[in-house]
Amino acid sequence: MTRQELMGVTELTRPQVDQRLGQLRELNLLEESNVSASTGGRRPRAVGIKPRTGYVLAVAMGVTGVTVGAVDLSGSIIDRRSAPIDVSSGPHDALGVCVELCQQLSGDIDGEPWAAGIAVPGPVDIGRGIVVSPPILPGWDQFPIRDWIAEKLHMAVWLDNDANAMALGEHRYGAGRGHGNMVYVKLGSGIGSGIIMGGVLQRGDGGGAGDVGHLPVPGASAPCPCGNVGCLEAVAGGLALGRVAAALAEDGRSPLLRTLAEDGAEPDASVLTRVAERGDPVALETLRLAGEQIGGVLASVVSLLNPSQLVLGGGLSHSGDILVSSIRKSLYARALPLASRDLLVRQAALGEAGGVLGAAELMVERLFSQGVLEQWIENGTPQNRPDLTRITAARA
Repeated sequence: MTRQELMGVTELTRPQVDQRLGQLRELNLLEESNVSASTGGRRPRAVGIKPRTGYVLAVAMGVTGVTVGAVDLSGSIIDRRSAPIDVSSGPHDALGVCVELCQQLSGDIDGEPWAAGIAVPGPVDIGRGIVVSPPILPGWDQFPIRDWIAEKLHMAVWLDNDANAMALGEHRYGAGRGHGNMVYVKLGSGIGSGIIMGGVLQRGDGGGAGDVGHLPVPGASAPCPCGNVGCLEAVAGGLALGRVAAALAEDGRSPLLRTLAEDGAEPDASVLTRVAERGDPVALETLRLAGEQIGGVLASVVSLLNPSQLVLGGGLSHSGDILVSSIRKSLYARALPLASRDLLVRQAALGEAGGVLGAAELMVERLFSQGVLEQWIENGTPQNRPDLTRITAARA
């Protein structure tokens, strides 16, 4: 921003703005450049934080794998690593892999990381840095994820839900750019969403906003690990579709699935999609029904929130036209006309990078929030400050 723009946003005087920018310059955090447009006379100078002054580690965790990225302060990924994990083995093993990847990246990049952000597939209590009764993370309930990683890495750590991180990543850098009101829906092993309203991520009072996977599907009775029955995730999530595929292979209703299973292919959601693309009628009907159920629930979300854009991400969103077209058809048929009239339904643009960029963005926002910034700004860096974690959580 130019100094004039900073004065307008902050309502500070020119001397006050110059004084604060001088402090940032002394700490080597500031860079200046000419702006392209000029209204006459000397071209104004734009000021900003130096992108490579520091970097954060961003951990995007899924049910079967994790990606860790080193991201600079402008949102550019410097480097990243991925590895398989098994969340069903409990938090210690999976988080141990995350810590190992973070340490590998830190060792290969000049300078020390400022902090780490981790996005997990479960309901997150932001203030305590834990997941609460996560349906697809057995054995993780109440485990102190944030504090455990902060102790291992000796830096500030922030924890949030994976769909929230992906929503922010797509909003800032991907399919949602330019849309102040959008909903990101992650269709993966489970189903969740992140809500952006007025350009701001909405977490709700306790951090549970956007958990669409546990909204009920009319007429469905499948038991859900959350304790209810008929949840969307329990009938149309990736794990649920994998169970359907296994049943179709076992009882022979889908000869092609059975043949693939006998050849060693695990009948999961991706195999179900491959079989459907080859014209298997039972697999086609399974995906069509799942899309109809997902679209029906999302129609209620659209009618309630009236976003300008709905972004579909996660592994299932890439399962071909059958599922996505069924989602669109059901959504537009059931949503209120005023809410769906100008609605754009798009697929996510960033893939797994969306979770990494979103987690990094949220971490940088925390580090530069007033309550946290005042604790480290005089030192010029928040490195090796795990105590900032609790300040971050308290003032989020």
